[in-house]
Amino acid sequence: MNRILTAAIREFKSTALTKAFLFGGIIFPILIWGLMIFVTSIKFEKPPVEGTFAVIDRTNGGKIGAQLSTYFDPAEQQKRLDRMKAQLEMARAMLEQSGQPTDQFDKGVELQQQFLGESKDNKVIVEVLPEGATEDSERPRLNAGEIIALAVIDEKTMALSPAALRLDVGDRDENEDARDKMKKFLEEGPGSYAFYHGTRLRPDHGRQLKTAVEQMVRDERFRRANIEPSMAIALSRLPVQARSIVITPEGEKKSNDALTLMLPLIFMMLIFISSMTGGQYLMMGTLEEKSSRVMEVILSAISPRELLIAKLVGQGLVGLSVLAIYGLLGLGIASKFGAAAQIPMSILPWAVLYFIMAYTLIGSMMLAVGSAVTEIREAQALYTPITIVIILPMLLMVPIMQNPGGIVARVFSYFPFTTPYVMVMRLAQPSHVVPLWELIATSIVGILGVLIMVWIAAKIFRVGVLMYGKPPSLMELIKWVRLA
Repeated sequence: MNRILTAAIREFKSTALTKAFLFGGIIFPILIWGLMIFVTSIKFEKPPVEGTFAVIDRTNGGKIGAQLSTYFDPAEQQKRLDRMKAQLEMARAMLEQSGQPTDQFDKGVELQQQFLGESKDNKVIVEVLPEGATEDSERPRLNAGEIIALAVIDEKTMALSPAALRLDVGDRDENEDARDKMKKFLEEGPGSYAFYHGTRLRPDHGRQLKTAVEQMVRDERFRRANIEPSMAIALSRLPVQARSIVITPEGEKKSNDALTLMLPLIFMMLIFISSMTGGQYLMMGTLEEKSSRVMEVILSAISPRELLIAKLVGQGLVGLSVLAIYGLLGLGIASKFGAAAQIPMSILPWAVLYFIMAYTLIGSMMLAVGSAVTEIREAQALYTPITIVIILPMLLMVPIMQNPGGIVARVFSYFPFTTPYVMVMRLAQPSHVVPLWELIATSIVGILGVLIMVWIAAKIFRVGVLMYGKPPSLMELIKWVRLA
């Protein structure tokens, strides 16, 4: 026992105290945390939109072009910003009156203003082109940079009738090009307009120009329908916000739908990354010791079985360290955004158990492959079973997240190589309750799978760890298991 413990400590130190692990396992998460704080605290300055925006207005009366001419006037831009600020303040006051916290609202407004908001320093000259102007006549000016964009608006853009927005594409089984019809309808049908621009127009600048056109079109639609645009806009911007609250045995908790949706993926990736980290170190360390003949010295003081157990324990502590570091990082991020209360702490003991299962299964396979070859390129031929184990959780992720109680989730809960990933995804979904008997049954299946895999790896390790020369094939490894 003392020899196994000594070898396990040596294995842990040989990985955890290296510069590479210190950077990847400790410094890198700290950098992520620091970068997140930096990004959410710094104020970014966006360059204003500058240049000539050409407009071909073929609507009755040509009012869209005339209204766009005043849209980018500095005084009008300031008025819009003031109105938006007043509306945001009203929304914030409504949240305060309802007793809701406003910190997340303030952060959202700040980020929106930084990345999506309109600048008051835009210097756009709107040029309404004369009647008879065409898209083709303006292409040379776009290519030369004389105008930054061209919008073409006609009566089709102003469609008001609901009937104009219907498209009879027929029976999908009988009409093979129904999807193409629908795509063409959405791109060129009622309510659409053409927006031409050169390659140098920034996407956010293009979005601001499109927003201006679309706002003017909506205003004109309101006027034609005898609705005051300012009243319609004010009513549409009044906040309608659900105060989503989760009722739990511990009391009420604030709900975050996005986090609830992502929790299964987050827990699965935590198990996957930490188990793969420890497994990769096992294979690479065994390969290095074998190719440098250090393995022969080690085996003079400890048996192959004891060395295998020591390696699994030592690198398992490395993987557990990675799990703890990234888990604490995730909890810190969730706490910063006020979502820590939504993380089900009852899943953490199970997550540790499923990590041990996943790591031991992958680690045993990695050890078996690492002991059977002497170079990394030789390991590629034996890597197929490991690749299947790596890919399976990714393939199962979507169906299990969509239906954690479905037949797919239940079947793969009893397949040892997927048990840890499937069960942690099922447990991480608050809307799905996994029965206790199923937790116990799948844990027994997973542990039996681990014991069988360790037994197989020990057989291969015992034969291959001191074998040099031609690398074995997959069939030869099976013979080693039978004969060792």
